[in-house]
Amino acid sequence: MTKMRLEDGTEVDIDGLHCPKVKGRRYVYDRKTKHRFSSDYGTWELVEEIKRYRASLPGQSCTRPGTWGGLVRAFKKSPEWRELAPRTRKDYDTRVFDWLKRMDDVPLEAITGPDIFKLRDAAAKKSTRRANYVIQVMSRVFAWAMPRGLARSNPAAGVSLLKRDKSKPRANRPWTMAECRAVLDAAPVHLKVPIALSMFTGIREADALRLRWDTYSDGQFNFRPNKNDYDLWISPPPTLAAVLKTAPRNALTMSVNSRGAQWTESGFRASWRKLRIKLEEGGKVEAGLTIHGLRHTVGNVLADEGVSTEHIAKVLGITEKAAKIYSDRATRKKATSAAVVHLDKIGRRT
Repeated sequence: MTKMRLEDGTEVDIDGLHCPKVKGRRYVYDRKTKHRFSSDYGTWELVEEIKRYRASLPGQSCTRPGTWGGLVRAFKKSPEWRELAPRTRKDYDTRVFDWLKRMDDVPLEAITGPDIFKLRDAAAKKSTRRANYVIQVMSRVFAWAMPRGLARSNPAAGVSLLKRDKSKPRANRPWTMAECRAVLDAAPVHLKVPIALSMFTGIREADALRLRWDTYSDGQFNFRPNKNDYDLWISPPPTLAAVLKTAPRNALTMSVNSRGAQWTESGFRASWRKLRIKLEEGGKVEAGLTIHGLRHTVGNVLADEGVSTEHIAKVLGITEKAAKIYSDRATRKKATSAAVVHLDKIGRRT
């Protein structure tokens, strides 16, 4: 068993690897077949490459029809699976299907509502968000299977989602303006570019890392986000335009690592984590900063400036229902600020 520490700090155990180090570089081979993997050691890309390779070997599939594993395999051959964004498919795989591997040979008829509750509670030990995601994905797969005659019922349908523990910090909280300035001032250019792209446009981390120079012309971005099926047109504000002028143009993507190569998501997160911890220890930012939190920052700023729900939805590539959260917050903020002015009468001498 090889214990591998990934760039983002995660440790994974993988059987049957041979990982010699030659001239400072570590190569990775499948010990049994002698196959050499091309991805860098310690990356999620390597983990995924190993999974794909071993799943392709003869006799490796143990996902029989009528089992959970067989249902997942059927779902992943469907048009509905292909319609999912690549990032969503990756999330389904890494956050749900891989975690449920121990259930692959369990017959569907043996999976009951109480079993799903147990799975939810087990996943909740990691986080409430993870637990709810597992339930939502399982429910979707069962709902897909029922009209196709692959499952008789949806045992996940009646399993309630967990409420967020309000005593814990909210995940992906918005950044303060002071935190935005502190991060931009401290970040080297290879980190500043993708962070600024998310900070001033609200695009997701994965989109910021893959955004190409050829999508930027005449002072405007025109691209299709990873999780959307329509194009966005975004004009960068002056601060972002200034950051882009400092970026090297020796690659297709705007964001490159310190070696000038396109970022991997795991590599970027590892570097961002080091910077974030350094700023936390220096008192420059509070705990809990995430790149995804910048989308909420953008939504809040736009709402505070009076931008309509419809336009916020278009900028962030979300539904108007989701964008209404920002508009409602801005309305409450303005109403509260206006109302408390009248409270000055309390204690005033007449």
